[in-house]
Amino acid sequence: KSIELDPTHAFGYYVLGHILYEHEFEFQKGYEAFQKALDLNPEHGLGLLTYAFFATATGRDREAGEAASRAIKADPFNSLVLYRAHPVFLNAGRYEDFLSEMDRKKRLRPDFDPRRMMVTYHRTKGEYEKALKLWQILYDPERKDKRNMYSNETRQAHYLRGLARLKWSIGEVDEARNLAEQWLEVEDLENVSLVSAAVVFAILRDNDRAMECLEKAYAEGDILVVRIQDHVMGWFLGNLLADEPRYHAFVERIGLQN
Repeated sequence: KSIELDPTHAFGYYVLGHILYEHEFEFQKGYEAFQKALDLNPEHGLGLLTYAFFATATGRDREAGEAASRAIKADPFNSLVLYRAHPVFLNAGRYEDFLSEMDRKKRLRPDFDPRRMMVTYHRTKGEYEKALKLWQILYDPERKDKRNMYSNETRQAHYLRGLARLKWSIGEVDEARNLAEQWLEVEDLENVSLVSAAVVFAILRDNDRAMECLEKAYAEGDILVVRIQDHVMGWFLGNLLADEPRYHAFVERIGLQN
């Protein structure tokens, strides 16, 4: 409606692009909306950050990093820019920018807990022992941590799933599959992202169920579908299902760059 009332309303096109790609999975139409927004106002901080996430989802890492940098410059104290720019840098492999933005966020928001993102950072860098240690602090139900906000049940499920992924990363495949089996026993599959479940089934080499989860996630509009190219979901799925033709066909069919 805002675009109808004012065709030069740049943020309206940014919002439209966000809706099209993240909620309707119309990636080409989303790209066109973002390009229109960028033409109208190339320095809208929140709009640029929204485009940065789209660019990450569609494999445009260089563009994503540049858009995130411009978003910070244009609107450095916007709460969404502050809270969401750093993952873009991590996905783009701009590690110094990622760490710098994490430090800025900690200075401005003393309650910010960086450890979850640092798990991904260490795994991306191949620093698996550091990643494992942080994950255990965050989610192990046997550990006491006053900053841990999760219930014991949720912590146990998160702990097992994350540990399975990390164990698989370092080549401890049998242990990863054992942890994945334990996760299936404690997790309520009705209340977990189907994309997350697909990663676990892929660890178990149950490609049929992994693909079933991805297809259902796409059909039901699971927003994590747009993350199957990033350094969390995408890294695992891309490696676990590297030899699965159905996965590559799925990525191509839904319009994400493989």
